[in-house]
Amino acid sequence: MEDSAFYIVSLVLCVLCMVIGIPGNCLILLVYWVKRRKTSTHILILGLAWADLFSCVFLSLRIAVYVIVLVEKTPGAVLIFLHFFLQTAVASSVTLTGVIAFDRYDCVCRSNTGRLLSTKRAKIAFCCSVTYCAAINIPFVVSFFKNSDVNMIVLYSFQSLCYISALTMIVLCYSKVYRTVRRHVQVGVWASTSGDRTNPTLQYESASSPRPASPHRQGLEMITVSHSVANNPGVSSSSEPMAWKSPGKSDTELAVETHWKERSNDGRGTAQSSHLTNQAVTGNSRRNSRLDQRPGGTSSLQRKTTRMLLLTSVVFLIAWLPYWLSVILEMVNTYSTWKVHESVVLVLERINVTLYINNAINPLLYGLANRRFRQDCKQVLKKMF
Repeated sequence: MEDSAFYIVSLVLCVLCMVIGIPGNCLILLVYWVKRRKTSTHILILGLAWADLFSCVFLSLRIAVYVIVLVEKTPGAVLIFLHFFLQTAVASSVTLTGVIAFDRYDCVCRSNTGRLLSTKRAKIAFCCSVTYCAAINIPFVVSFFKNSDVNMIVLYSFQSLCYISALTMIVLCYSKVYRTVRRHVQVGVWASTSGDRTNPTLQYESASSPRPASPHRQGLEMITVSHSVANNPGVSSSSEPMAWKSPGKSDTELAVETHWKERSNDGRGTAQSSHLTNQAVTGNSRRNSRLDQRPGGTSSLQRKTTRMLLLTSVVFLIAWLPYWLSVILEMVNTYSTWKVHESVVLVLERINVTLYINNAINPLLYGLANRRFRQDCKQVLKKMF
């Protein structure tokens, strides 16, 4: 009776994964397939969606096994053999999750030094991942013809290698991405607070562009610094050091302006002009940083994409946890003197079907973490209906 209850729960969970995962992954494929300019990230997301889609489709094999067991019959050999395709698709999803983590590291941390993954290399990585996952599941096919403990140990070893590789890639790459993003944020904060507060308007002006007129400064004009005049006292030029010049000046103002020229001729104007130029550069950097961090800017899109893919990786790790706990405890009970209670192992074996949640939930996570994906989905659905 207890086994029947576990099988019913597993059956319902697999059906839900199929109902949610098949249309959801098809929607991901439609959204990213129509993008004209595809990046390596888009290629890998498409590859992951294909792997998840086939995983959800081949879940029908698992559902058929549960139904046959519930009616107290034995599943056929062909039905068990077809599980090879299910395991290959699931393993491909695991491997591609690790490759996507590396792509995030390559995109965020190596954007200035030259990226390693191009769209062509991303396609090659996808093909290699599928081939690799099919190869590591060959022991399952061998065990179908000749069942032995050695085949199962080899199969679990290859599966462990696949999972540990993806886990290592996720932890290392996303930790580097986190440190890089945090460093960039700190640099941006420093740039916004290190300017000259005595004249903040200069931080948003370039050295060659006029200052916009304001109501309380009408009649004033900006005169740029001439480096040639500052460095060559004998050269006459119409360009003067930066000052606010009024059409009609008093004697005091002219005296101050003459004193300013003398300081420039003494060589001090060069340092002052450099300081003002640095202020203008700082202002431009701040402005460009702000433009880049707008909702539609490159930096904003990178952060949203990284957050979306990081969330899928976290769910991936959690969904696979019961399966690996059951495998480890079963190995301990088989090859160790220390024994775990059989009921604990049995419960973990019955709920390890949660690993298929990872193949169905990605569309929901994309929509939750990325507003642009939600908008793209709405556009695709409007075109369809």
